[in-house]
Amino acid sequence: MKANRNSFLVKLAVLAVLAVCFGVGAASAQNFSPVFKGTFTLPFEARWGQATLAPGDYSFSVDRASGPYLVTVRGEGETVIVMAMSGWTGDLSGHSHLTAVRTGRGYRIRSLEMTDLGQTLTFGIPKAERRQIMAHLLVPIERVPVVHNGK
Repeated sequence: MKANRNSFLVKLAVLAVLAVCFGVGAASAQNFSPVFKGTFTLPFEARWGQATLAPGDYSFSVDRASGPYLVTVRGEGETVIVMAMSGWTGDLSGHSHLTAVRTGRGYRIRSLEMTDLGQTLTFGIPKAERRQIMAHLLVPIERVPVVHNGK
């Protein structure tokens, strides 16, 4: 009898947690509005998250003001959604831009600085590529200007 009651309570707790999670997700979806939109021209091929972006013109939007930070990138006939590892406010360069670092496999987008929002987002680099970056004393970095299109 006690085992049945405990099993029932566990199932009830799991159901309550799922209901809260889905309720919060639905509420967030109803209030969805990008917090930052912009465009950039990528002069070289670069990996961003799991996607490889060809050189060309792109638009993007940042979908949350606080984590998880999702960046939707559109251009060259594809749409990619990338999740940032972290976001912070602090020292900014004064110009919105993407930072790309050179790895053994080409360029990889490392961060997105959004000066108008006062925030920088960082993106993950796979462990094997991080080792290649750390192996070099001087890491070639490219800054790709970003044009802010408003909220």
